[in-house]
Amino acid sequence: MPAPAPKRSPFPSLARGLFGLTIVLCLLFLLRPLFPRVEIGPTALAAFLLVTATALVSTLVIAPLPRTPWPARAAQHTLVALLLCSGASLAPPDTPLWMPLGVLVIFASGVESMRWAALLGLVCGLLLGGATGAPSLYAYAGSMIGLAGIGLAGSVALARLRNRAAELGRVITRMRQGVDFIEADGEEEVKAGTVRRETPTLRKVSEPARTVRDLDRSAHLTKTLAPFLELARGMNQAHAALFFDVDRKRNGAFLRASDGPEEVQADAVLPLDADPLGFVLDRGRSFYATDFRSLLWSLPYYNKAKHIGTLLAVPVEVRGVISGVLVVDHEETQALAEAEPLLRRLALLIAQVVENERETLAHAEREVEFEAAAFASQNLAMITEVPEIHAFVARAVKEMAPRTLGVGLVRLRGDSIVGLPGMSEQFEAWMGEGARITDRTWIAWYLSGAAEPMRIDTPKRGLPLFRPGGGMPGECLLVHPLRFRNRLQGALVAVGERDAFDASVGRVIALIANQAAAAIDLIELVETNKSLALHDGLTGLLNRRAFDEALARSVAQSVRSRQPVALLMIDLDHFKQLNDAYGHAVGDVALQGAANQIREQARGGDMAARYGGEEFAIILPDTDGPAAFRMAERVRKALSECVLDIGHEQLRISGSCGVSATDLGYDTPDALVRSADEALYASKATGRNRTSLAGAPRG
Repeated sequence: MPAPAPKRSPFPSLARGLFGLTIVLCLLFLLRPLFPRVEIGPTALAAFLLVTATALVSTLVIAPLPRTPWPARAAQHTLVALLLCSGASLAPPDTPLWMPLGVLVIFASGVESMRWAALLGLVCGLLLGGATGAPSLYAYAGSMIGLAGIGLAGSVALARLRNRAAELGRVITRMRQGVDFIEADGEEEVKAGTVRRETPTLRKVSEPARTVRDLDRSAHLTKTLAPFLELARGMNQAHAALFFDVDRKRNGAFLRASDGPEEVQADAVLPLDADPLGFVLDRGRSFYATDFRSLLWSLPYYNKAKHIGTLLAVPVEVRGVISGVLVVDHEETQALAEAEPLLRRLALLIAQVVENERETLAHAEREVEFEAAAFASQNLAMITEVPEIHAFVARAVKEMAPRTLGVGLVRLRGDSIVGLPGMSEQFEAWMGEGARITDRTWIAWYLSGAAEPMRIDTPKRGLPLFRPGGGMPGECLLVHPLRFRNRLQGALVAVGERDAFDASVGRVIALIANQAAAAIDLIELVETNKSLALHDGLTGLLNRRAFDEALARSVAQSVRSRQPVALLMIDLDHFKQLNDAYGHAVGDVALQGAANQIREQARGGDMAARYGGEEFAIILPDTDGPAAFRMAERVRKALSECVLDIGHEQLRISGSCGVSATDLGYDTPDALVRSADEALYASKATGRNRTSLAGAPRG
């Protein structure tokens, strides 16, 4: 049997019918001036308005539906305009009818496309001309063009506002979540036809990102030096003119700019310990060679053998240090004899260019570091949990130093060195169960000394990093102290491969470590204040305010889960006589001893509190009356067996207990407290040091 065909929705056909009715109503409205002999009385006008309003209400029923057909939306907008124009006869003669129509067009431009808004403006202008009795086609065209222009302008303006709002939303997201770990979407370069993506802020500090910047600046330096080398070559009719940048760390001189034939290698590197550079660096003066075939016929900056007859190398000094060498060679022997004075003057100009470029580079690198530090500071300021701070710091260091093996925050607590919550599994494996300040470990030596920022290559043999026998992971170690209120309390420890952390990364990590220490200190201070606000200062149990809130939550949870909750009330026996006989100091010792016994007997989910004076309470979730009674007996026996040492005297205490539970009919916090209190006083009245269970509710 074939399945019945699904019923088609009546809304599309209804929308088309309303759209057709709207066209008919508009035509009647516009054709009315063509029949001046036909008088339209109040009844006909009222009927026209009634039909128009009914059609508009029908479109309002369809338009809010999902996937509304376009004829319904078109009919809705047109009928609103038709009603406004039809009501012109009821308005004063000088009423600016174009204003409400303009508002309608602007509204449509906010929810529809630009083409839709322009078309609606044309229709509204046509209806406006019919309502005002436009004398000519030019008047009609003026109204239509004006309202269509309002629609176009509104669409463009609202589109720009939406783009601005989207950009602002991305900025807010970047500030709250750290955009530089999330690449921005949709920032299109219209001219280039490509999508521009922002480089992550922290990753800009990394060595690969810095290498890219160095290459860009090297290209800029090459372009800047090109006129000088062209001048040096041209004035001396030389074969080639070259500038080498001396890098003592990498033990080489790198070709930065040249003017010469194609045989010159673009990536040439000269050794610092061989002529001509060795002579210039050792003697600090120019090097001149002619007809020196063993050197000049095998110059390393040519990609094939070249018979050079003469070479002149002039030092380029920046702030008294030779930072580069200007080299000019000639194919003829005995050439360049008079070229040194000119090349020295060019070397001074090149030195100024190099110095300016290096200052620009240093300034730009500082900006990158400050930008990264500000980004980290903003993120740390918004974090309210220590594990999240730990995770952010570890992620930030790995972003800046990709060859990082592990990052962790360690804290000095007494003589123990422990990891803060949130450390990685790798770091936990390195730390093991922690270390002590007296151990022969690297971290113990560091925290027991001056604890200054340190960045070293770790030795293969020597002290273990965290625990005896644990060894030293990695080949590079970066450590920065964590100071809480100007006191050394821990350290940020980063372990990486050799040369994983350079000076730039170290400076940013130092700022991040200080900010992380301040954020952790603030979080711990807030937690301490919160704990003090919720706990009794003498016993460490919950105070009365915290007890009331916990009981209300437990009863509400009991109602939702349909599981019972019980309440124990405990009062120390003869506590007033103990205070009178021994003093309040001994009374405080008795309260602390009782609190310790109650804390030991309470289960994991139970909540013990000091209710007031010598009275205590325990909230027992998921516990019925009989089970709570057995729990109360355990607490009572523990109190009666407790012996307190008071100087040379031993003191025993005892307590009376009252038990109530929701399964006994006491299903509100007030009813639980009242019934447990009544049971407690029943225990007092029947001899003390006993437990009573609340009876059934009365009434």
